[in-house]
Amino acid sequence: MAKTEDLKQTVLRIPYESYDYVKEQAKINKTAINTMLVQYIETAIGIEKIEQDMQEVAFDKMIEEEYISASDEDLNSLADRELSNIEKGRIAKRLLLEGLIKAADDEQMGRVFDVLVSMFNEYNQS
Repeated sequence: MAKTEDLKQTVLRIPYESYDYVKEQAKINKTAINTMLVQYIETAIGIEKIEQDMQEVAFDKMIEEEYISASDEDLNSLADRELSNIEKGRIAKRLLLEGLIKAADDEQMGRVFDVLVSMFNEYNQS
């Protein structure tokens, strides 16, 4: 159990129906309503973190499928996509790392370099 000084006290307004449900679950589990609410919040946070991790995995897969073996046209369109700087950074890191490992020749590395420079220039302009 957490120490009192490690806890933040707050007032929570919830619909009566939700409160009645939590109260019933607390009774069934022989615990306090506060404990049930904390468990529900922690569960929701855990689910949200899992969903974020799954989105990152999906994004990494998309990067790998779309850009590691990309054509010149695909690589050139990369810099034109509407992505956040974080997404662009992840693509750039992945392209650089995978490109260094998988590059068949200097021409392919030149394309990776052009995309990285383009993204860097766009970032500096924003």
